Amino acid sequence: MRTGNFVYFDTTKDRIRPEHIMASGALPPAFAAVEVDGEYYWDGAVVSNSPMQFVIDDRPRYSALVFQVDLWDANGEVPLDIPSANLRALEIHSASRLNITLEQYRKTQKFRHAVAKFLNELPATCQNDPDVQFLSEEARVKVATVVQLKYRANGFETAGKTFEFSRTAMEEHWQGGYEDTKRAFSEPGLFELPHVSEAARIFDVHRGWMK
Repeated sequence: MRTGNFVYFDTTKDRIRPEHIMASGALPPAFAAVEVDGEYYWDGAVVSNSPMQFVIDDRPRYSALVFQVDLWDANGEVPLDIPSANLRALEIHSASRLNITLEQYRKTQKFRHAVAKFLNELPATCQNDPDVQFLSEEARVKVATVVQLKYRANGFETAGKTFEFSRTAMEEHWQGGYEDTKRAFSEPGLFELPHVSEAARIFDVHRGWMK
């Protein structure tokens, strides 16, 4: 909160405790910042609601099956009053820019693939060159399948849903997430890796496969 910088809570490096989970949902102004190891954190949605770039481009570059839970939808109706305009602005701000992120990722992967092919043509005497070794590491190509579990808001919801955690609302959300997850796992192509030339593929539970 004090520096405005991103911090990623990663189970491969950190022991995730209750305060990590609480900090990841501490969206201001309804929730106070949460202290973790002497520093105070707000929900990452203050900057970006879903750090997809970090996940799919993390090192080491392994192929990955990624499940993204998106609580906001960038698609919506034109607002006709101030409350609905506030809600629409919040939805647009908070919705993950998955398609933009993946398009950038595909371009980067195409570049890495080209560099890898070029490096393979170099003579053996060049392989120990520090610059060649650096490029070889950067040129490692992986692929990713991203399953997008996107919450579909009800017409009666207002901007107050960011801090509406009644039992009824939570059970409705849990059930929606459960049904979407079942639907995703019923998709036969979910566990088939994209071709390296494709780099990444999206499965939107409500819209089917997307390139």
